[in-house]
Amino acid sequence: MVYDELEMLQKLKHPHIVKFVDWFESRDKFYIVTQLATGGELFDRICEQGKFTEKDAAETIKQILLAVDFLHKNNIVHRDLKPENLLYLSKDPDSDLVLADFGIAKMLDGKGESLKTMAGSFGYAAPEVMRKEGHGKPVDMWSMGVITYTLLCGYSPFRSENLQDLIRECTENSVVFHERYWKDVSNDAKDFILHLINPDADQRWTSEVEHHCRHERKCLS
Repeated sequence: MVYDELEMLQKLKHPHIVKFVDWFESRDKFYIVTQLATGGELFDRICEQGKFTEKDAAETIKQILLAVDFLHKNNIVHRDLKPENLLYLSKDPDSDLVLADFGIAKMLDGKGESLKTMAGSFGYAAPEVMRKEGHGKPVDMWSMGVITYTLLCGYSPFRSENLQDLIRECTENSVVFHERYWKDVSNDAKDFILHLINPDADQRWTSEVEHHCRHERKCLS
C-alpha cells in the first residue's frame, strides 16, 4: 500500500494537494517526505474558532473542491476526506490548504469501476461505504458535505456512536439545521450541504459543483 501511495503522490501536482518531495526506507520502516505544512490541521482551526463564517467556509470549501475535482478528473478517489487530512501551509489566517494522506486513495481502472474495500473515517464515510455496496467518486462529495456542515456550525451532522446507528442516520437523510446555530446561515449554504449529504450517490452533486451552483443559482456565498 505504501508503494501505491508513493506512485500516486508522484503524479499529483496541484496547489491544493500536498507536494511529494522524496522517499527513503530503513530496515523496517518506509518514509515519504512531503511539502512542509506548518499551519496545522483544519480540524485544529475548527476547534479554535468554534465555527467559520459563511465567507470563510466558502473559501475553505473552494480550495478543497479544487483538489477533489483534480483527483476525480484523474480517476482518483481520496476516500478519507476529513478536517484532520487538510493542512494549512502556514499559521497565517489566510493560508492555503493542502489535501494530504493518500494512504487509502484508489485510482479507478474505468468509469464504471466500483470499490469494495472499507474506507473513510467514522462520521465522514458515505453510507454506501459503510453498507459495503461498492463505491466511487461520490464518497468524496459526501465527506465534503459533512465538512461543510461542520465548518458552519462547529459540530457534526451525525450523532450516532456505533456503526449500525450511523448507517441508519445517514440513510434516512435526517440532516437537521438547528435554529440556534443555523439561524444566520443562508438557505443556499444549507441547500449546498443537502446536495452533498445525499444518501443516493447517483443524485449527489459531483466535483463539478460550480456547474450545479450556476445552474441552480445557488452556492455558498
